[in-house]
Amino acid sequence: MQWTDKCDQDDIVVFVDPLDGTKEFTEGITSAVTVLIGISWKGTPLCGVVHQPWCTDTTQKCYWGCLDVGTFSNECEDGKLDSETVWTKIEQPPTVDGRIAIATTRSHSRPEVNTAIEASKATEIIRIGGAGNKVIKLLEGEVDCYLFPVTGTSRWDTCAGEVLLAATGGALTDKAGGHYEYPFSYENTKNSRGVIAVAHRSKLEYFVQACAEAPPSL
Repeated sequence: MQWTDKCDQDDIVVFVDPLDGTKEFTEGITSAVTVLIGISWKGTPLCGVVHQPWCTDTTQKCYWGCLDVGTFSNECEDGKLDSETVWTKIEQPPTVDGRIAIATTRSHSRPEVNTAIEASKATEIIRIGGAGNKVIKLLEGEVDCYLFPVTGTSRWDTCAGEVLLAATGGALTDKAGGHYEYPFSYENTKNSRGVIAVAHRSKLEYFVQACAEAPPSL
């Protein structure tokens, strides 16, 4: 799509998760909570927002991005974002030699998840809540992969994150490396083929193979 193209509103779908990380919210782990807004056009994720209202006890942080434009962030204390807000463009984080850091579910683990993590030969495993929170960890270079190769997330969990990662050189796919479609549908909302997300697209195949229990060498 060219940004000068006219869009038919019937081709546009907005996916909203007003409280991603619900379990963590009820347990007082508010740093894991995000608000997710993803916009797709003809089934393809195009724009996204991941807002972290409790980045710390006194600040909140907002990330937004568009394909072919980039991903940007701002952290503020008063929560005020307006036309004068200064946004910082997020660059692809550097790789860390010898590190295979994985973010995965904190509260919904299953044997398939643990098998894939073991096959990936992870050097660090960070179990945290919230799909948006895991995407933030990737954008900030704290982990190399968000790995959850089973059903349990939905399109509203991943639409925004897929855009933010793609705009910085990363990727979010199913466990086989295939892309989800994001059309308007009441029935097809589950990410039934799991989720792999990486900050570096070049590493995607390694984790795809880990989910197939046959990881190659990095």
